[in-house]
Amino acid sequence: MRLREHFDQQVHVVLENSGHIDPEKIDDYIARDGYQALVKALTEMSPNEVIQQITESGLRGRGGGRLSHRPQMGHGVESKRRPQIRHL
Repeated sequence: MRLREHFDQQVHVVLENSGHIDPEKIDDYIARDGYQALVKALTEMSPNEVIQQITESGLRGRGGGRLSHRPQMGHGVESKRRPQIRHL
């Protein structure tokens, strides 16, 4: 299979607006419902619901280990104590 055929069979999710908006104009992105997931996460969901949604999505880190984002996000939400201020 040629490389072009491989990419033609893929469903573009992240890049679905590629070629339809000017990447330097935020209003173009907003006009195509950009940031709707962010608005929902900030206004309708609790931190735990956001983490659950990302966990269910299977989103992986971009580091070498390709680890799930769940452990990193969970630590921030579960921590009840105030962060320490450290001076160098």
